[in-house]
Amino acid sequence: TSYRTLAEAVQAAESGDVVQIIKEGSYDLPEFREKTLTFEGVTLDKTKTSIKDYVNKGSQGMTGSTVNFKNLTINGANGNYNGLFHTAGVTYENCDIYGLRFLYSPTTFTNCAFNAAGVEHSFWTYGASNVTVTGCTFTYTDRAVNCYSENGANHELDITFTGCTFIYANTNATSEGAVEINSGSVKSIDLVMNGCTAPEN
Repeated sequence: TSYRTLAEAVQAAESGDVVQIIKEGSYDLPEFREKTLTFEGVTLDKTKTSIKDYVNKGSQGMTGSTVNFKNLTINGANGNYNGLFHTAGVTYENCDIYGLRFLYSPTTFTNCAFNAAGVEHSFWTYGASNVTVTGCTFTYTDRAVNCYSENGANHELDITFTGCTFIYANTNATSEGAVEINSGSVKSIDLVMNGCTAPEN
């Protein structure tokens, strides 16, 4: 079934459906509750089809939902704390990911290319308890990832990078580190890196 807008497609979709984006352009992610939906770009050039992976700060509109992105360009926000609040989980597969995002639920990135595009990090782990990053490339000019949570005295984080490459793009400075660990902000951080490469300094 075809729909005129992405919002109409999301409203009609049932949990477990794949919403295919067949028209090139830039899209805002519609809010939806208690559903699992996959957003898939089906154009040959994913750079021409983009979607925002955040909603308004403090929104309750994504409660209980699982959001999957596939074969899309993903545009994050410029400011802090923007993300997909109260979700059950988020996955990204074969996506080009720009800007900053805060994670609020278990999140998986697979075969994605990150470009911080001038912001300090590509993502903060923040509210996520489990993050898995596999076969991804990070291009950054400050730090790529921030393992951090505010008010996280009881927050436990497991994060694993496998086969990832970190590319420091600022030729006029020394890298401050691919992954920043703010261990004082959480109860525990279990960080594993398997077969990854990063700048020596």
